[in-house]
Amino acid sequence: MDCSRYYITICLVILSTWTSSMSEYAFQVFSVKHCPSSKESWGMASSRLGCNSTHGYHCVPNKHLTSLIEFCYPRGTTLLFQKGNCLELAADGILNHVPCNKTFEFGCPDKFYLSNEIYKYPSCLAINTTLKCFYADFNCIYSKSMINQTCERSLFCGNKNSLNSSNVTAILMAVIFGIISLMLAVLLLVFIKKRKAATKGKKGLKDLENGESNPLQELNSEQSEMSTEPSEERNDVVLPPQHISQPQNSDQLRTSIVADNLGMNPAHYAANAGQYHILNLMLEQCCDLFAEDEKNNENIVHLACMGGSLEVCRFVKANKNLEKLLHAKNGGGWNSIQCATKNGHLDIVKFLLENGVDVKNKSKKIGKNCLHTACEFGKYKICEYIISKAPNLITDTDSNGQHAGHYAAKNGHTDILQLLINTNKNALQKASDDKINILHVACENAHYDMVVKIAKVFPLMVKEITEKGWNAALFITDKADAEEERTKILKHLIDHGLDVYNVSKSGKTVLVNARNNNLKDIEQYLSEHFPKLIGTKRSISY
Repeated sequence: MDCSRYYITICLVILSTWTSSMSEYAFQVFSVKHCPSSKESWGMASSRLGCNSTHGYHCVPNKHLTSLIEFCYPRGTTLLFQKGNCLELAADGILNHVPCNKTFEFGCPDKFYLSNEIYKYPSCLAINTTLKCFYADFNCIYSKSMINQTCERSLFCGNKNSLNSSNVTAILMAVIFGIISLMLAVLLLVFIKKRKAATKGKKGLKDLENGESNPLQELNSEQSEMSTEPSEERNDVVLPPQHISQPQNSDQLRTSIVADNLGMNPAHYAANAGQYHILNLMLEQCCDLFAEDEKNNENIVHLACMGGSLEVCRFVKANKNLEKLLHAKNGGGWNSIQCATKNGHLDIVKFLLENGVDVKNKSKKIGKNCLHTACEFGKYKICEYIISKAPNLITDTDSNGQHAGHYAAKNGHTDILQLLINTNKNALQKASDDKINILHVACENAHYDMVVKIAKVFPLMVKEITEKGWNAALFITDKADAEEERTKILKHLIDHGLDVYNVSKSGKTVLVNARNNNLKDIEQYLSEHFPKLIGTKRSISY
């Protein structure tokens, strides 16, 4: 068979592949690379396709798992489906169950769901069109990959002068798969570049009235240092990978890892889901397990720490070539202990510390250590363990001079504050670089129980003033939420010597703050009990 005949055959096969799935249903369907991943994008796709209340928009795999298809379903918009099943569009044009509870490694629907909410289970929408498998069905992926590898070896190790029909088919399919893989890779790269360009820019922080910066703005902005959460909070949501290529040579199955639109590859998802046996298989097949995701530069250990998989950490430790991943930092300077701490996985924290991961590591932007994180997110047991192993971390401060006490006060974790007091009471009396003490933080965030405890243990803090001239009264009235709590805090501290007539360096009073933040009950209370505040001038001191 000469080259022209090969070329014609390839073209015919490609043409039939692209058109066959489109013509086998009674209504029109369209092949797509990705299904919508949210309620909003689902609605936009429905409008684009012209679907309506009687012909509802749907996007699922076709019956052969060779393509994702979107269509206006003539049987309605919302149909209830059983847990433990994904969906496909069957030959008769009916949405059909595809059992997944015994085959998927992760992501199989665990409760009843509506057909127009299939996007909530992305594992049901992630298919390897070459192998005709769901990515979450790893046994299918692996078994079919090995079959292809065997066929490839048979083709090239047999009679080189004999090209029978089976060999020709294998060559044609290999060429087709290669072309499609290349096209997908190019499209993915273009998409990623466009997305990066569209998301550039930095978000600034608001100043208070008259140009006076909030003394707590650095403390309040720390959440932006590290995204999790997946959304995209990836701590809780595990999405399936998007691309795995075919075997590339006859001697060894080599799986090329390609990142999805979140910048994550199959190894990342396997690590986050705790599938260490999948990672082991990938390692045996020469996959790159050192790859970092594109958004946060996180490796498989970081993601395992977020997902709570001690087994993955042990797997990495057991492989000398991978062991250094335990000590790596992500783009924000967080190491694995900090990732495990934030997500509350004490067993992983213990394992990492016992294996030499730096418990004193600080993040790049704010300079937070793992104790700061444990105090901020209320991880009492982890705080207790870290303090037992590294008690000096209590005195360690971030780039703004804030210590563990500030972080505990920020979110009202009184039990953790008591633990810190019992360990090193003196360390908690220290204010930040801007002279912000832990009482100021508790007042600003309206934590009544925390305020009561601090005022009792550290009574002098009630009268302390920051570099900008703010006292606790101004912090109490600094936000418009939780007015009932703020009123209780104000009254309690007034009983303990709070100066309500304090004026900041920019001329702010507690009454002005209350009025600006629409705290009407506090404004009325102050006007009735401290009428002199009404005439207090906003004289600016320098």
